Amino acid sequence: MAEDLEILKEELEDEKDAILRACAQFGVFLKENSVLVYNDGMMGYLNLMIKQAREQGDQTEVGGRSMAFQLSHNKFDLVSRTTL
Repeated sequence: MAEDLEILKEELEDEKDAILRACAQFGVFLKENSVLVYNDGMMGYLNLMIKQAREQGDQTEVGGRSMAFQLSHNKFDLVSRTTL
């Protein structure tokens, strides 16, 4: 039972990584082929959401949104250094 759960957990983490990688690749594609820079807009939006959460004193939201920003930024940087 515990072994099955561990296997399932690993499979789900692999799927999550594949989805994040695909999102980052799509972000790079949009940045290179769009009139409006997609990723820069998303980062600005996440920064605004973090600022609003700080102003409201909601540390849980600040942490979650900061993590989303960092994940997006890291994945975008990783994919930016690779070829599509």
